[in-house]
Amino acid sequence: NTSVGASTYLWDFAGLGTSVEGSPTFVFGLEAGTAEVCLTVESFNGCVDSTCVILRFGRPPSTVEVPNVFSPNGDGNNDTFFIIGDPGPVRNFSLQVFNRWGQLVFEGTRVAEAWDGRQGSGELLSEGTYFWVLRYTPEQDAAVERTGHVTLVR
Repeated sequence: NTSVGASTYLWDFAGLGTSVEGSPTFVFGLEAGTAEVCLTVESFNGCVDSTCVILRFGRPPSTVEVPNVFSPNGDGNNDTFFIIGDPGPVRNFSLQVFNRWGQLVFEGTRVAEAWDGRQGSGELLSEGTYFWVLRYTPEQDAAVERTGHVTLVR
């Protein structure tokens, strides 16, 4: 509550409860979803104002990092290219990697799938910079699309 000059308050917690306190605490008890919270205030002079905000519940936003270099040389360190982090439950996951001519050289459809620096036929690809496109839809969110470059170093 950041209202100034209000003498009365009426909070509506998405139809699940109300309060007339200035800055109340409310427990929603929701596992996931959204809830609209509205505050209506009135001054001593009878001026009325209101505001609403939509609150989101559930998993925090996913934290996904994408490396920019990997070295598939068989030494056991950094041998594959994959996303780092947990996007949580997702639908429509796709990680595509393209060469400098725009040809698709890898496509993963599962979060844990990794590219080993080979083309689909098993052919080792040369050192260089490759372009990637990451797409997925988190369970409770809008679709995510990120793009970038990864350098393959042998």
